[in-house]
Amino acid sequence: MHRLVLTGLCSVVFVLLSLPSVAGGDTAAPTAVPTVVSEDELLSALDPQHPAVIEKAQAIALAKAGVVAATTWQNPTLGLDYENPSGPQRQTEWTLSWQLPETSRRLHRQAREGYLDAAQARFDVDVAAIRSLVRESYAEWAVAARRRQHLSMQAQRLEALLQQQVARAEKGEASGLDARRLRLASAELRARLEMLQADIDTARAEISAWYPGLPADAEPSLPPLPPPPSLGEGHALLRAGRSEVAAAELERRLANRLVASPDLTLGWQRQEDGSQSSGGVLLGVGWSIPLFDRKRAEKAVAEAQLAAARGRLETLERQITPRRTAALASYQRLRTAATTAEQALADNNSMLQAATTAFQYGEADLTDLLDTQRAVTEAEETWLDLHQAALAAHRRLQQLGDDQLATNLSPQPSPETSP
Repeated sequence: MHRLVLTGLCSVVFVLLSLPSVAGGDTAAPTAVPTVVSEDELLSALDPQHPAVIEKAQAIALAKAGVVAATTWQNPTLGLDYENPSGPQRQTEWTLSWQLPETSRRLHRQAREGYLDAAQARFDVDVAAIRSLVRESYAEWAVAARRRQHLSMQAQRLEALLQQQVARAEKGEASGLDARRLRLASAELRARLEMLQADIDTARAEISAWYPGLPADAEPSLPPLPPPPSLGEGHALLRAGRSEVAAAELERRLANRLVASPDLTLGWQRQEDGSQSSGGVLLGVGWSIPLFDRKRAEKAVAEAQLAAARGRLETLERQITPRRTAALASYQRLRTAATTAEQALADNNSMLQAATTAFQYGEADLTDLLDTQRAVTEAEETWLDLHQAALAAHRRLQQLGDDQLATNLSPQPSPETSP
């Protein structure tokens, strides 16, 4: 009965002490609220102007340059020949030569467009990999911050209990051994907090490299575990592989074409012999005869490139499907385990409070209290480990998911082509 009255009185005193002081018009200073930076906000910094995105876009620019080269006509050649042998005779020729467009120009353009499609697909894969790295750094930061939050609460609880036990031990109301054990447990938690702070500082440095505008007081929020995405048949790597195979087949067809387009020449010739002169139109045509160079080297290169492209595509087709299945099963398993572990944490606070109250009233010894605290801490650590592992599995699953990696970060305008 006396314990119930004492407990109620302590509750009333705690509430009164928690109220803000209004005497003399003083008000409690507002607590600074940290700036919460979400994962989506961090990923939004990966725009087309981000240095990492610009670096990966180089392959697209080079592939577009190849399309421009394949669709551009050859420049004409302007020539001047002047002959002045000994004597009164002189001859002047003005010529304009131009090679007609190749009959295989359409195949060449299609091949370069195939390589451009492959470059764009691989760009999507590269950007998805960058996003995965950013998400990984953010997950490490968020999990470490949540661990610090949990351990800070445990450390504060132990610190308050330690002060009580020290005061009681000084009055001879409690054992000094209990106070020393509490001091040891508190020191252990403080050491773990310092290690977590080092992990947080490292993670913040990684985040700052991706997001230079990160506020100094920024705090992360633990990313949720979304439902598993649907898996389709398409994938950016497969799209890139098929485009490369199609382009390599066109390159092989181009290598088998031996006859090139002719060179046409149009000009004017003027002959002078003393006081007499005459002139006329010059017409000419030149044609390369495939007598010695029959593109044997080009054919060998084209065959090797086609074989390699087909090998890469077949390897990807063999790897992606089983990896998808394994990644999906892994994420589903870890997500379920993490959700179950999180639900089991609902009674942890009340259990710790009950253990602390029982120890204070002598109904439980310090060993029981420390065992309860250790069990609660391990349960929270296990949940965070499962959550972090599930986030990693979700990142792998997204990279192996359907052909939804397109980020619309690559330059969209098509290259200018000649008619």
